[in-house]
Amino acid sequence: MYGFSADRIGVAGIGKDQGVTARREKIGVQGMGGTGPGGHFSSKLLEGKVNNAQVHIEAQQMSVPSVVEEAKVYGIRPTVVDQLPRTAKPGDLLLTLPMAATDYQLALLWICTGDQAGVALWQQVLLGEIIKGTR
Repeated sequence: MYGFSADRIGVAGIGKDQGVTARREKIGVQGMGGTGPGGHFSSKLLEGKVNNAQVHIEAQQMSVPSVVEEAKVYGIRPTVVDQLPRTAKPGDLLLTLPMAATDYQLALLWICTGDQAGVALWQQVLLGEIIKGTR
């Protein structure tokens, strides 16, 4: 299937489980934006709360030298997080902002790393220092 539109959307897919599926030997789906991003992913809020991850990434297995825990650092205390989705698959990503925030400097990135008795386990992805773009 190929879609082109001079106005808005080239390809749109609506389905019960998946809207669009693409398979290819090299790249399954490629997004390229001209004046905007190459892709935009979102998920609906359910009753004002996060319901699903925005992106799912399938993990790749690779040999890794032994991992040493250096330190645990939290952007927020895990005990106060009560709005992360209960249902998710390992590899799901979720970007959150405080309710009144308009500044992405306050963004928190989460990845689902497993489940325990059917309840998703989330870990915060630690972000480094803010660096201004120069190009």
